[in-house]
Amino acid sequence: TEAIRQFSVHDVHAVVLDYEMPGLNGSTVAIHLRQINKAVPIILHTGGAAPCADELKLFNSFVSKGARLSAMLAAIEGALLQSIRG
Repeated sequence: TEAIRQFSVHDVHAVVLDYEMPGLNGSTVAIHLRQINKAVPIILHTGGAAPCADELKLFNSFVSKGARLSAMLAAIEGALLQSIRG
């Protein structure tokens, strides 16, 4: 809930979300973030199974926690480039 509040008052260029969090899951948080600003790229980073296809549509990309750091960096770079291009 605090992250959603911070997102609404600060200039954010990209978001990395876990799926399983206390209180709200990553998909629920992504829905709230999209209502505030649809243009900010959101990357799902989780160690569990990927959410269903409908939930995955909320995210610009998905990186498993077992993936190399280079995969996360590539996802962030791709999301930021996509954001710049609009």
